[in-house]
Amino acid sequence: MFITGLTLGLAMAMDAFCVSFADSLARPDMKYRQLFLIAFVFGLFQTVMPLLGSLTIRFVSQSIAAVHPYIKYVAAAVFALLAFNMLRSAITNESESFAVNGIGILIVQGIGTSIDAFSAGFSFYEKPFSESLVISLIIGVTTFVLCVGALFAGRKAGSLIPRIAKFIGTGIFIFLCIQQLAGF
Repeated sequence: MFITGLTLGLAMAMDAFCVSFADSLARPDMKYRQLFLIAFVFGLFQTVMPLLGSLTIRFVSQSIAAVHPYIKYVAAAVFALLAFNMLRSAITNESESFAVNGIGILIVQGIGTSIDAFSAGFSFYEKPFSESLVISLIIGVTTFVLCVGALFAGRKAGSLIPRIAKFIGTGIFIFLCIQQLAGF
């Protein structure tokens, strides 16, 4: 169970890791409180979404099959929006990035980066709820730890190359958008 949770956690956390890095690239002056809030929100969504996926598939397994193909488009749209706004911020040389400007955007990022975790929860529906909960907690903690590392690394890199960092962050969001659409 631990290996399953850790493996899923590493895989599921990659989008949140990239977004965390991009956020802190754009805001190298980010305070520790905001940094840990971002990591916490991503970890929380990565914990809750597999559980929601598991519960959802238990109750409406027939109708989810019709919705599942469209989930990647929702995630791609979120990443495209974030890429556009970070690029706008870089071009206009705004000091504060849209990507980390407010709790609303942070929640959108949390949802966008955890849609895969929701889908992964579909595979838990045959497991006892207690096992699904433990696996989800491992995924969330793994995400939190990786995001903290990404936020510190991005902060350091962003302070060295401030304006270029926003273009790099834009590239990361575009890559995540393409990844969602291509399915790799």
